Formats: sequence, structure tokens, C-alpha cells
Amino acid sequence: MKNSSSHVLIIASGGIDSTACINYYNNLNFNIELLFFDFGQPARKPENKAVTAVANYYKANLTKIKITGQRPFGDGLIVGRNAAFLFLALMNFKAPFGIIATGIHYGTGYFDCSEKFLAEIQAIIDEYSGSTVKVEAPFVNFTKPDIVDYCLKEKVPLALTYSCELGLKQPCGKCATCKDLIAIYDRKKYPN
Repeated sequence: MKNSSSHVLIIASGGIDSTACINYYNNLNFNIELLFFDFGQPARKPENKAVTAVANYYKANLTKIKITGQRPFGDGLIVGRNAAFLFLALMNFKAPFGIIATGIHYGTGYFDCSEKFLAEIQAIIDEYSGSTVKVEAPFVNFTKPDIVDYCLKEKVPLALTYSCELGLKQPCGKCATCKDLIAIYDRKKYPN
């Protein structure tokens, strides 16, 4: 039975990291809502398909937001993306209190995938929310292989996920995420 006092809004892309995050909170019996952003990224169509499949698997409510008018994006660091997503999640947070969760993880070298980033964003969100909304990233100290290990152990439906930043057949071998996937495929059995 779901814990009615525990609400989490998870920023979900349909990828491995956010799906691991969904599983994490599902195991804790949280009321889960998902938020997907189509911001013109090359992978928006396969991500949309994957996040819909993952939401159906976990029986989670899914909201999709389309952001238009910005420049085209490729793979790699998109400056300000995770901050923008967290603030947009706050704007779409429906419960009186709870958690906004993100699947950011260690090993990218990006500022917005760090504990420092989370602490600084939390300070701003505390001001906006009156300290009623907490930002969490349960895998912030995990590497991508650590997250995959978690997923395999927990039987997370990895076959439903999509992680290529370029929107190509994964692993494309070109984008940073797929390079991580190739290294993972080389060392373990992964349902690609």
C-alpha cells in the first residue's frame, strides 16, 4: 500500500538513471508522479516512447511538458538544463509537501550532477516552497555502472529504457551516454 504522506515528483527521461530513481521510490512505497520534458532534444521521440512505457510499467502518473523556442541541442553538457528542470518541476509540484527527485549521478564531471549543485538548488527551493519541498538524487554518488548494478539487482525493466542522447539506435558509440553503455555491455549481461 502506498504511503499517502510520501509524495515524489520524479524528473523522468525514460533512461536508465531516472528509471532507477522511479524504482527506488517505488520500493519505498511513495506516491509517484513523473515529469517528462521535450525541450527539442534529438532523442525526444524515443525518450517519449520509453518514459511512457516505464510510467505504464510502474503505474505512475506522467505529465509531459514541451518547451519550445530555444536553440537546437546535441549531446553532452547542456548548461542550466538540470536547474531549469528542477525549477519547472517545482512549478508543477501538486502536493503540499514532498520530494522532487532527479536521476543525476557521479562521474559526468558536470556541476549540475554534484552534491554542491543539489545543496545550492535546495536553498533556493526552500525559499520558494517554505521548506516544504526537498530535492533528492538518490544516485548522486553512484557511477553509471553502479546504477546499472542496482538496476540488475532490483530487476528494473532496463529493456524499456532509452538512453542515447542523439536519438540513434543505442548504443550509438558517439554520445557520452552510449560510450558509457558500451563499457557496461562489455563487462556484464545487460538487456539491450
